[in-house]
Amino acid sequence: MKTKGLIILVALAFLFIGRDALAGCLTVVSPNGGEVWPPGTSHNIQWSSSCPPDTNVKIILRKGGQRVGPIISGISASAGSYPWIAGQYQGGTAPEGRDYRILIKTMDNTIKDASDGDFSISSTGNPVFAAIRVTMPNENSEVIIGKEAHIRWRSMQGVTLPEYVDIKLMQNGTSIMTIASSVRRRSAIAGYYQWSVPISLQPGKYRIKINSTDSPGILGYSEEFEIIPDMPDLRIARMTIDPQRPIAGKQVTFTAVIVNDGSSIAPASTARLKIEGLQTQPVFVNFNVPSLGHAQKYQITHTYNLTLHNRFRNTLTLDINNKVVELKEDNNEQVLTYGAVFGPDLIVWLASPQVHMTTPDTVRVGVLNRGNAISGYTNLKVWIEGKGMTIFRVKPLGPCEFKVFERKERFWTNFDKKINIEVDPENNVSELNEQNNILKETLNVTISHGYELEAPLYECIVK
Repeated sequence: MKTKGLIILVALAFLFIGRDALAGCLTVVSPNGGEVWPPGTSHNIQWSSSCPPDTNVKIILRKGGQRVGPIISGISASAGSYPWIAGQYQGGTAPEGRDYRILIKTMDNTIKDASDGDFSISSTGNPVFAAIRVTMPNENSEVIIGKEAHIRWRSMQGVTLPEYVDIKLMQNGTSIMTIASSVRRRSAIAGYYQWSVPISLQPGKYRIKINSTDSPGILGYSEEFEIIPDMPDLRIARMTIDPQRPIAGKQVTFTAVIVNDGSSIAPASTARLKIEGLQTQPVFVNFNVPSLGHAQKYQITHTYNLTLHNRFRNTLTLDINNKVVELKEDNNEQVLTYGAVFGPDLIVWLASPQVHMTTPDTVRVGVLNRGNAISGYTNLKVWIEGKGMTIFRVKPLGPCEFKVFERKERFWTNFDKKINIEVDPENNVSELNEQNNILKETLNVTISHGYELEAPLYECIVK
């Protein structure tokens, strides 16, 4: 037993010693702090490794403690070096800056090491000091070719802005053009420049770089923003139906709002609505859309009757003849699907509003199902002033089917009587409208004869 215990202890010791040794098997050698590498130049990322020979690693670029992106994945740890074009990573090019570090770690993320200090990516050869914060344009800005754009910057880290700055347009880390040179700040903490965007500029994603004219290492970058051409862009802002829960067989109104998101006027065009579900074949409705300026809206409506289907699909397509040359051609269509509601709708009416005095007469009360589905079994309550309550059993009624119930009574005076009628008092039937099951009327007691039986005055959903 002692021998077995000793073997286990020795094995555990080797396990922990091996794990500790493996934990420090990667060390970043270069860049390790203080280096200044111009963007686009080639340098070797170097590290030492005592990891097992089959260990693979990935190299990641970080800035300000945040991940920028992967440089390479799956390289052997024993390689010890990787040629790198400064600033490039999988997915883009990092802007110039001073607080970059290299992180190297195994593919399973269990072992890693990073640069001990920050290095700079700088075209001046001097460490970059980011004391300028470019606030406009930003990722939400609308910069249009041929139009004016606002460039704004502010101080950061409590440092006074350089008195004069140079402004450049950057794309993928490369300077595309110098927008302005030696632009004087407006105050110690803020600067502004109005830029006329050249018509020769290509649409795409860019950044603004602002650096001190006298000390180019003092600089800042804007967020990435998009420069777009001066064109219209029609879009469907909203599509709705009213009521939101339409009833099969009833009327519904379709409404859509069209907006021009582009910077120039959209000429008059034609929109087309396709409604599926009304007939065997789709129903098409065309709309004339007037010319729309920037951010101008236009509303279209169409009212129609739903058939006895339960699913409908409306497709609205803008500019069906392609008369409008737009910034985006893939946002001109939108689909709205909706269901129609089926159900019974029981209502009551007084079929004999007049009764004869002294002789026995019949009070007639009707129940109509004006819905689009069959009802279930329920009750009908009829209360007459001075005569009390009578309850009738109502059998299922189909769409637009009605039933008249009779109650024999004798009235000794010709004074009018109140009559209350209620169908489905126990809510046994789930209806399209639960608010029309009660009727309070006046029963006219008359000396004369010869009244007529009144038919229901309500329109059915299904005729």
